[in-house]
This record gives sequence, C-alpha cells and structure tokens, in this order.
Amino acid sequence: MKNANEVCCECIRDDYLVSVIQKDNKCGECSFCGKDKSFLITIEDFAEKVHDVLEKQYQQTSEPERSYGFHMGFDELEQDGEPIEVLICDIASVDESIAEAILDYLSTNYDPQGKDALCGGLKYSSDCKYEELSPDTSYYYEEWESCKRDILNKSRFFNSTVSCLLAKLFNTIDKIKPFGTNSVVRELTSKDSIYRARIAKSEKQVRSFLSDVSLELGPPLENASAGRMNAVGISSFYGALDRDTCIAEVRAPVGSFAVIGCFVPRKRLKLLDLPRLQYAWTKEAGSPFDSNHTDLVARVAFLKRIAHEMSLPIMPGEEDIDYIPTQIITEYLASREDLGLDGIIFKSSQINTDDDELGNNVLLFKNSSSVKREKKYFVEDRIMLSDKVDIEYTLTSTNSKKSKGRASKPTLKVDYKKTEVRKITGVKYSTESRTVYVSDR
Repeated sequence: MKNANEVCCECIRDDYLVSVIQKDNKCGECSFCGKDKSFLITIEDFAEKVHDVLEKQYQQTSEPERSYGFHMGFDELEQDGEPIEVLICDIASVDESIAEAILDYLSTNYDPQGKDALCGGLKYSSDCKYEELSPDTSYYYEEWESCKRDILNKSRFFNSTVSCLLAKLFNTIDKIKPFGTNSVVRELTSKDSIYRARIAKSEKQVRSFLSDVSLELGPPLENASAGRMNAVGISSFYGALDRDTCIAEVRAPVGSFAVIGCFVPRKRLKLLDLPRLQYAWTKEAGSPFDSNHTDLVARVAFLKRIAHEMSLPIMPGEEDIDYIPTQIITEYLASREDLGLDGIIFKSSQINTDDDELGNNVLLFKNSSSVKREKKYFVEDRIMLSDKVDIEYTLTSTNSKKSKGRASKPTLKVDYKKTEVRKITGVKYSTESRTVYVSDR
C-alpha cells in the first residue's frame, strides 16, 4: 500500500461528509481499501475536520482523584468519557485503521513533543478521553419564555414571533430518529387501540353510555371546553393507549363507574410521539461535520424540554392560563399540512411509571377525531354470583337509527368487544416524602 494519506468515500459512512468530499471532485486510489477512481479526502484535511468537531462539541475529561478506600487502599475510579480513538471512529464513521491515521496526525500536530510532552497538555494521546458538551439551549429557552409572555399578555392570535420559533423547532421533526426507533412520528393502524373513558355516577348512566358508545364516549359535537391541547370550542379526541391511564385521566371518584370505550383507527394515523424524544441522541441529529449540527443538537434538547412541559400537572383553577402555550403548539402542528400529523402522543401527568408502554395519552386533532356512527344498543344487566357479586352487561343491536352528528368520513370506529366498565373502589396515590424540621430558636 502507498503512503496512507487519502481516504475514499466508500470508507466513510457519514452521508453529509461524503457529499462534501464529492463536491471537491478529487478522485484517485484509496490508501486504505485500494479502490481506484473514488472520491478522496486527505488524512490531513479529514483530521482537521475531526479536530474542529472535537474543539466545538466535546471536552477532554480529567483523571479522577484517588480516594483512600475502605480497605486501607486506594479506590480505583473510572475516568469519565470515551477513549479518543473510539470517539474518532464514531465521529468520523470510519474503521480503526483510518481512526489511527487521524489520531497520529492530530497527536503530531497538536500535542507537545519530546520533553515538552512530560509536562502534560496532551490532547491526542491514546489514553485521553472525551465527553460531549451539554447542548446550549439558552437561545431557545429565552425565545420560548419571551413567546409565552407575548401569548399570555400581548398577542395570542396571529403572533409572527411565535410562528417563527415553532417553525424552527418543528420544521424537520420527522427527521429526528430516536435510538431504537425510526422516527418520533408514530403510526397507529387498525391493529392499535385508543381508549377513552367517561365517568358514570349510576348504573342507569352506565347503561345510557353503553347504548351509544360512539356518541356518548366520542369527542363533544359542540361547545367543547378548553383542554390541555385544545382551545375552548375546538372539539378534539383525548384518549390513552392503555385503560389504566384512561381511568386516571378522568379522575373518577370512589363509588363511580368508568365506562371505557375502545376506538380503532380506520386509516393510518400519524402522531408526534413526544415521549420518544427522550431517546433522541445527537448522532441522529445530523452529521457532526455539518455547521448546523450544534443548533440541531440544541433544538433536540429543547424539544425534550417542551415535551416535558406539555405533560406537567396543572393545578385546579389555573388551567385557563397554563393551558395556553400547549394549545398554541397543538394548533400550530394541526395547521401544518406538510407535516401530515393527525395528533400527538404525550405522557400523562396522572400516572407515575417508568414503563414506556404505559402512561401515554393521545390527542387527535379536530380533523382526525370523528367517530363512525353506530346503531344504538339495548343494554341489559344481570347479577352474576360467584366468589363475589359481579354485574354483566349484554348489548343487543336495535333497529333504531344511527346516532347523528358525526362526520361522513370518520377516522375512528368503536370496538364493542373491548368496551369495559369498571367500578371505582379506591384510589392510590404516588407520593414523595419531605422532611419538616422544627427549630427551637
């Protein structure tokens, strides 16, 4: 092999960097894989690009101080960070041989040599470790806080400042790929279920709800009250991906009944899955060699903050004000036809769980929230005696007309086989203890 000085695009797995190299239109034989007539970059130029990324996006970690251990010896503490050679492989998307050549160039050109190296200051020694810098979200934080003040105190509608910020945050939201998934946009199909509950105060009301689930448990036809994601008067479908979350969200009191309807999509629904943002990592926020990469990383980090804000508990009596920012975001996303979103998945503030599959709420925008009209059912209940008294409901189709008021092309239909009634016999709270100290002074 000739002097290992040039790398071809075939040896680099970073699409953005490959496109940059191809623009230079320099072709020849690769010093590493031997392919001829390939687009090339010199190790020197490649290493300088890697150096620039490390300077702006990473910091070198220090060796931990030794502490005198429990067994009268020194505890060995692990140094934080990733070994420099491994990190170069990751940043440059190359194999070890190319990373070694890059590291050798950087060490020769940026580290002290000879006796000077004994005084420290080495940045590219093989035992150096680096960690990624925390994203600087101050710009987005300040802009968002300013927008919230404008929304609450100045101009709520037709606010160009808010529109510009939301556009910058969400323009390429579908391109963010969280670890382990393809996108933060999640599709629900006819194989999925969305649950929606309503509180019944009596057995008579239970039977009334069961007789026409599409009407009684569907979204309000008119006079919709304001919610976390919808302004007053705008009907939207709120549901959950599991029944327990559904019950928790309606805050059913002890002694009441939760009538739970199961709604199935009649077409593919595209939902912005906000909980997935917590798994978004910088490698999926574009190439580190892209000049916009730092901003992309900050944007992803701030979107995580927004997702958290949209799931925070709201104190009773404060809904009218605290719901406004999340309502604005929802209306903006619903208006963006180019994103093609039907709704949002967000974490419930009523469920405390580490299980990603539980505690997920669903909001369907107005245009995707209609339910297929169904015939009314005759509901008969009977007491079942076994180890405990149980009540069974039997639904019999009637010849009555379908409930009125639903759209001609509904998005959802009721799955009566998964309809359920639960009597609320108790409520359990998750709590966090805080100590109170009393001073005698």
